[in-house]
Amino acid sequence: MKAYAKQNGIEYDAQDGFFPLRGSDISKTAVNVAHENAKNAGVEELVSIFCGDVAESKPHASCGLILINPPYGERIGANPQLYKSVGDGWKKNFPKWTAWLLSSNESLTKSVGLRSTRKFSVYNGNLECRFLQYVMY
Repeated sequence: MKAYAKQNGIEYDAQDGFFPLRGSDISKTAVNVAHENAKNAGVEELVSIFCGDVAESKPHASCGLILINPPYGERIGANPQLYKSVGDGWKKNFPKWTAWLLSSNESLTKSVGLRSTRKFSVYNGNLECRFLQYVMY
């Protein structure tokens, strides 16, 4: 993995190491399930999964891809402030990154405060959602 980063000019946090896939969730239960799923899939050495608040995320490398599926009010309460803090964090901390956000709630996605560069209609189960791309400059 370090050779891939070097070959592609990706600077990364040497203390944390370079993992091509990193994931987080505020729920310790969700993190434990994700660890178990990565182990069962045989990819546990390729991923780093940790407990953390998405609004406080910091980049671990100089460029990358963010995928986020925040609560949008169907099963778990949704908060426009969460979406705003995610957008603010992307603008401030993630230059040269591309982010994708999945949500069924259009008013919440407007709270991100960024204009999407691409959007697709998709379904998450039986919910019609938008999958929105944001390219950070």
